[in-house]
Amino acid sequence: MQFLLLLMLGTGTGGPTPPPPPPPMGPPPPVGDVVPVDSGIVILIAAALAIGIYSVLLRRRITKA
Repeated sequence: MQFLLLLMLGTGTGGPTPPPPPPPMGPPPPVGDVVPVDSGIVILIAAALAIGIYSVLLRRRITKA
């Protein structure tokens, strides 16, 4: 009987410690245009169009021959 009493008292006070509180939140993200579009995107679009047109013309030339 004493063993059960000691067991109940021991488990009631020596339980697991609670987890630490979460870290504080950082500043909120900015609203609006966060990443401006630079002029490099124009070059990439132009290169993609040129490659696309070239591949279409090359495919037509191969199918005609």
